[in-house]
Amino acid sequence: MLALICFGGYCGGVTDLSALPASLREFIEATNAAEPLRFLAVFSDEAIIDDWGRKFVGHDEIASWDQTDNIGVRAQFELVDYAVLAGDHVLRLRVTSDRFNGVGTLRFTLGSDGLITALVIS
Repeated sequence: MLALICFGGYCGGVTDLSALPASLREFIEATNAAEPLRFLAVFSDEAIIDDWGRKFVGHDEIASWDQTDNIGVRAQFELVDYAVLAGDHVLRLRVTSDRFNGVGTLRFTLGSDGLITALVIS
């Protein structure tokens, strides 16, 4: 089921990667370039990924998730929409891969250093 993200009566519109914070832009670009070390570098040391209830904590587990669910399955991302909600950054991405194809919603929390501290995929 595809859910349109709307905030204060505004729905969608931001599709330019340059509008994203640097770590989110790098998250997309590193995935599309299939560069795992570059991908991992955008996460804080204690970051967590919650992928539909499956949790991955820290660089080792995130690297494992990357191999089974992201770069390892040749994921490619296209930005559909971007917005900020309650301090979190919400992206809708069109994903093509060997495992998942479709549009997904990713909600990121960034630390004061700009690195990703949490990613919730739903």
